[in-house]
Amino acid sequence: MTRSVFSAVVLLTACGPVNPPCETPAGRADVVELPFRLGRNKVILPVSVEGSRPLDLILDTGMAFDGVLVYNPRLRDSIELTSPMVVQVPGAGDGPPSAALMTDSGSFSCGEWKAENQRVIVLTDPTMLGMPTDGVVGYSLLGHYAVELDYDSMVIRLHEPGWAPADSGWTLVELSFKDNLIPWVDATLNTRGDKAVDVAAYIDFASSDAVEMMVRPGAGFRLPDGLEQAHLGTGLSGDIHGHKGRIAWFELAGFRFNDVAATFAPGEVRSKQKDADAIIGNGLLCRFNVVFDYSDTSQARLWLRPNKLYRDPF
Repeated sequence: MTRSVFSAVVLLTACGPVNPPCETPAGRADVVELPFRLGRNKVILPVSVEGSRPLDLILDTGMAFDGVLVYNPRLRDSIELTSPMVVQVPGAGDGPPSAALMTDSGSFSCGEWKAENQRVIVLTDPTMLGMPTDGVVGYSLLGHYAVELDYDSMVIRLHEPGWAPADSGWTLVELSFKDNLIPWVDATLNTRGDKAVDVAAYIDFASSDAVEMMVRPGAGFRLPDGLEQAHLGTGLSGDIHGHKGRIAWFELAGFRFNDVAATFAPGEVRSKQKDADAIIGNGLLCRFNVVFDYSDTSQARLWLRPNKLYRDPF
């Protein structure tokens, strides 16, 4: 059975500082292109970790440090970790953290791009066993480049930080950050067709959903009618149960989507991000070609341009 994966923000015990920035291929000053595929609304990259075969890693904005997380424990023997330490990796879910091995001196590559002296974490327990992908990668790319995701061509382009699209067809969105390096945006939604509500939302590229609502005491939104109980996915701390349904509309940077599929989960189970009202997943963002640039968080920016998926129904 295929399950959704929620990595959320990965917090570790026994961790050192974030590793130095990654580098583009030696001698290359031009744009680096990486192929990707879209699987269940997730951006999946072929990444070789410490000499392994190419692994299917999800591009994840919740990976807020340089490195990769491999959550398939069956790959442990094919990944050579140097002086690994035992760590606990908490994340979404209502159970204990996942056990893992970690090194801060690993390397991995995708096409011509290579990252060295990176954190490599490999789960050793079966919490995430059975997922259709092998793990996640995030900040090693998103934190050091202007990262263009072209869903029309299925290519990621790594530009120098500060690069911006030249034509006027793009819409600029300001990103903000709170306690870590996960990007937040302001959005507006209407759950029941009666009242518009401004929400604080963060972006989780590892989520295949369009919008996830965090159900907390004092939440400003009302639950819509017709919700159905559902198993929503599995995170690093276990299963997530909640409800599925639809909301009247969701608006981001002037783009409004009607009759949007949404999930509703207990906030304390789904997210480790304090005060989050909603999560924007790739089920919504894949309708745009996007450019992330938050190598400098004081000038963090996101560009959106509708693509061929823009008008697809949810």
